[in-house]
Amino acid sequence: MARLPHFIDDPDIQNLLDRATQTCLATLQNGLHEVSESDLATWRPHLQQHLSQLLCGNPAATTAPPLPPVPALIHRLEDLGQPFDLHSLPLPRPAQGYAVQRLDTDTLLDRHQLQFLTVRDPQLDALFPSHREAAEAARQWLLREQRTTDDEHLAIVPAAHDPEFRRHVLIFGVLTSQP
Repeated sequence: MARLPHFIDDPDIQNLLDRATQTCLATLQNGLHEVSESDLATWRPHLQQHLSQLLCGNPAATTAPPLPPVPALIHRLEDLGQPFDLHSLPLPRPAQGYAVQRLDTDTLLDRHQLQFLTVRDPQLDALFPSHREAAEAARQWLLREQRTTDDEHLAIVPAAHDPEFRRHVLIFGVLTSQP
């Protein structure tokens, strides 16, 4: 059976795109109650344009006008920073693990209590063995606190524990959320 060529402006294809776009938007609204009707109206032409470009074999090209800034509804663990290897970093002092820092503060996420404590708190145990484990702990904290990465500026950072002073050490000091 020969495959008929399709063109993006064919009425059948446009109808198919309309239905696919509507189904996608309805599914998002059902699953993410934060999505408003105005969000859907704004996203509709963009989504349809991206689907059209995808079907035409060029997902990077789009002629849709740029979207206005939209707060992220879905986050990635990479929002906490790109994974890095402690041993390959040229650090000013050796790091012993990964820590979750609340930016603009000297607080780190405690591994056991899943709460932020100051680096001077003797109860703090903030060194995670891997970037992935630190990011997963941050994720659990965000979920428990019902916060987002837009609300809370967190980062995975190299850290150490100084046994003499019995406190954690932020290798790069207090990082800021604004450069």
